Amino acid sequence: MMEYILDIIKEYQGVMAVFSVFSFVVFVSGIVLVPWIVCRMPEDYFIEPVRKKQRQGSILFRVVTNIAKNAAGAGLILLGFVLLFIPGQGLITIFFGVMLMDFPGKEKAAQWLLGLEKVQGSLNWIRRKNRVSPFRFKGF
Repeated sequence: MMEYILDIIKEYQGVMAVFSVFSFVVFVSGIVLVPWIVCRMPEDYFIEPVRKKQRQGSILFRVVTNIAKNAAGAGLILLGFVLLFIPGQGLITIFFGVMLMDFPGKEKAAQWLLGLEKVQGSLNWIRRKNRVSPFRFKGF
């Protein structure tokens, strides 16, 4: 059995190397980018109503952009699923994919997630650690 596993590893050595490098990049990006993004958001970000971007450009550009964004999100979700079974940051990759996509109920799910005390505490811990004023949340 062990020989069989080692043979598979040898056969797919290149693929495993690519996934390992990608996993490392996602891991380091998560460590660097998440605090950077959280600390640059305004403290009332979760209280203000959702800010819709000004619709600029032609309808064709907006449609193509939306399709590309959803396709990239779906690709990240699929890749994250694969990374769940090999060494990698599968859950983080799936999370980024979901956040990139547009789908009905996404805003409601985000508000539910933000209603959890542990999520609020984690976000404010990152901000405290970087000497940034804490977030204010709806109803809290």
